[in-house]
Amino acid sequence: MAVPCAFQMSLSDSLNDSDSSSDEDREVDLSPLKVDWLDVSSYGFLGSLGITSLPDDLEALDIHDVYVLCTKGELSKYRVSKYITELTSRDSVNVHHYPFMDGQTPLLSNLLKMIAEIRENLMTQNKVLIHCYGGLGRSSLVSVCLLLQMDAQLTVEDAVQKLKDLRGSSAIQSVKQFNFIHEFREKSAEYESNTEAADRPVSR
Repeated sequence: MAVPCAFQMSLSDSLNDSDSSSDEDREVDLSPLKVDWLDVSSYGFLGSLGITSLPDDLEALDIHDVYVLCTKGELSKYRVSKYITELTSRDSVNVHHYPFMDGQTPLLSNLLKMIAEIRENLMTQNKVLIHCYGGLGRSSLVSVCLLLQMDAQLTVEDAVQKLKDLRGSSAIQSVKQFNFIHEFREKSAEYESNTEAADRPVSR
């Protein structure tokens, strides 16, 4: 599905007519850690959903589940190659690693699995954290798709604006990510329909 012209114009404005913008292009202040909390209480969830950049310490946040979107290559590049191993060693934190490249989009199957897990996590009073490197592109993409799945009445534009209001105007980092978000509902419905058809027993 093509992105509407008006929406394309807004994308160009927000991305400065470039598809090369990424978390790495911006200086990210990792100290002190800034976590923005997305309000999901109106959807009946008891938990809290935080979005942030690569955290230096999660102890003070009392996080129960953390979704890491950084690739192992990134973690190595920023000299935190043991980050996931150290997190996994903590009994109080469940680590979910769903890596995809900065400025890019995830596999739809991985994203749908991740969203299902996040929704299940949020049914409790636990805190859930999503982060990439800068907490802008990939983290915002996942959060927007989560909102679109939970709220059938929410438009793509309004969902994106929620994240921009929360994380700043740089939330969502590339045209590719915007296009993915705009097609998310259609593509996910098609994927689930195909999955159900594949799982249906063949009558003989």
